[in-house]
Amino acid sequence: MDKQKAFKIIESYKRNNYNGYKTLIDCGYKETTARKKSKDTIEVATKVYLSALASEVGSPTQSSEVSTRSNVGSILDRVGITSEDLLSEFKSVVMQNRDLTNKLKAMSPLLKELSINLDNSESTQSIPTLNVSITPKAPHSKDTPPIKEGKII
Repeated sequence: MDKQKAFKIIESYKRNNYNGYKTLIDCGYKETTARKKSKDTIEVATKVYLSALASEVGSPTQSSEVSTRSNVGSILDRVGITSEDLLSEFKSVVMQNRDLTNKLKAMSPLLKELSINLDNSESTQSIPTLNVSITPKAPHSKDTPPIKEGKII
């Protein structure tokens, strides 16, 4: 999916109150495709959209600020949007509360900037083993007779 199509789908997705079926109908998809593939198409469009946002920010391996700005400008020109439009779209994805999976994906680079890691799969908790042995006939002292069933001392 190309970036312009992804941006069009995401814009329509917001306009249609995050309804995937209506979004795909508005973007020119057939009704059967919209019904069956709306979730997958929205996810692909979101991935393309987020990758465009990530490329807008620039990769950390680029050393010169001038080359980063020129790359950002050329990408935005190719897509046909301004940086303000891009940031407002990014903000709308982060601020919405309907599609939490994509919201967390969009927030991930922001949270990494604050040194917050959402990936809990790396942390494991080990529980210590407690070994208890029970003997069938425990020795009793000679003073107290063993407690028999139903007898209260």
